[in-house]
Formats: sequence, C-alpha cells, structure tokens
Amino acid sequence: MTPRIICKAGPSVHDLKPVAVNGAPIEIKAAGFEGRISVRLNNFHGTAPGGGEAPSKPKTEYTTPTDTMSISFCGRFNEESLNADDVLWGNQWEQPIRDYLPYGTAAALKIAPLIDPALTHDIYADRPWAFSPLLATMQHIQAEETDPSASIPDYTPGPVNEDISILFENEADATKLHGKPDQRRKWMANAEHRKLVKLNKKHVLTCDFSNGFIDFANLALKLPGGLKFSLEKYWDGQPVTFVCRKRESIDHVYFVITFELEGDKRAQPNHAEVEKKEDPTSDEVVEAVDELGVD
Repeated sequence: MTPRIICKAGPSVHDLKPVAVNGAPIEIKAAGFEGRISVRLNNFHGTAPGGGEAPSKPKTEYTTPTDTMSISFCGRFNEESLNADDVLWGNQWEQPIRDYLPYGTAAALKIAPLIDPALTHDIYADRPWAFSPLLATMQHIQAEETDPSASIPDYTPGPVNEDISILFENEADATKLHGKPDQRRKWMANAEHRKLVKLNKKHVLTCDFSNGFIDFANLALKLPGGLKFSLEKYWDGQPVTFVCRKRESIDHVYFVITFELEGDKRAQPNHAEVEKKEDPTSDEVVEAVDELGVD
C-alpha cells in the first residue's frame, strides 16, 4: 500500500495546523518570525486540510527539475541583531532514534559533508538533532528589502532566483556570490563569513529547501552512489520534524514543519525492547562512501 503522509506546520511543535501539500502556502505569525510556508512533494498521497484527496504533484515547477520535494518559505525574522550564524535549519527528534537507524548509518554520515559542509549533528543522542546554518544549507535564497511595518507579500511557490546581494555590506562579496547558490553555500560554511551577514526586519527572505533524494511513492531515500532504502522501515512512529530555530537555544524556535504517516497508531517506541537485525544496506552504504572517495 502506498504510504499516506500528514504534513503540519506552525510556530512550535505545540501549535501546528495541517498544510495543504501541493496547495496554498500556510501563514505563520509568531514573536520571532512571520511568513508563508509551502510544501511541495512529487507522488504525494494524503488528505487535503479541507477534506478530499490532495494533489499528487505540485502545480508549479521546482527550481531544479530533478527535485522531488521542496519546503519553501517567504518571510522575515522579527528580531534585532541577528546574523546568518544565528539562524539554524534542520531536524529535531523528541525521543532517541539510535535503535531504529540502519546499520551503516555512521558510514552514510560521511557523505553528508559533500552535500552540506556546515552540517552538525548528534543523531545518537537522547534528543537527536541535525542542524545547519539556514543560509548555508538552503538550496536557493532570494532576499528583498521591504518596509518592516508592511505585511509579508503574497507568495506563490516556484523557482527561486538566487540573489542575496542586499544582505552584504561588502559589494565584492555580493558580486562574487550573486546567482551562485553553490558558491553561497560554500562561503556560508565559514562561521566568520556568516557573522558578517546581518538579518533584520526589513529583509524578506524567500528560501527553498529542496532535493531529489526522496521517493514519496515508495517512501524511500535515494543517496549518491546508487544507494536506496526504505524510510518507512526505520520510521519509529515519531513525526519527522524540520525546525528553524535560533542557535543560542534548541527551544528558541521560529517555525516547524512535521511529517507523519496517516493512520500510524504506534506508541512511542520502547527502545529497550527493539530487536536489532543485520541490515543489508550496511555494505551498500560503505560501498557508496568508498565510491564517492570520502575518508
């Protein structure tokens, strides 16, 4: 049976509303952030917030044609004295997941720096996490200068034209990175560089977190090197939560997006009772890492 997914978003995990996947963006207003968030997924199967079947594919194009998913937002951070090192994006779990990770995970994590050099993580912790600076990990970003008192403009998700020139005081940096998302992510991987980039209420950011690694028809992850394995097999019943937060505190959250399986009634796992079994993906992961030449 094709997995059916429920997506929600809100200013915190305690204040969530259903998201119209492949539909209209959801509006979020909180003390530190206001904006509109859109989720677009290929081969999506789920129920629309108002009832009925949600669209199975986006109505608008991805920025990169090979993408299979996009979480994007248009909004502003309503705090003073922020810089690009302060705002993080990534995943947070409330319960341990270490007993549900496939064998070979440690080897697979060696691939991560190739995709996101600024990523830090502790997925073996009691409260696992994996975060990167927002401006270092988003695939595409556009920044505009607006009246801080004005409402966030209407937002229609679609291709994002990379341009964060207005965030730079140094014109040479702005020119060097203009229209070059790969170079921007590489430049932002340096903490000292990030601290030079100021964020304030007049900046409206359109950010696109997108990739082609997830097959939603089969709920499978496809990694570089030809590796593919089931996500549902290792899903422990917790929602998969994407979090935008402030670096200074894991609980200083701007907004979250969650994904869970429709009809999944599993209780939170009793990790002491989980039976570990050898997983054939272990060798495949190691082979993929070797093929990519990661030490």
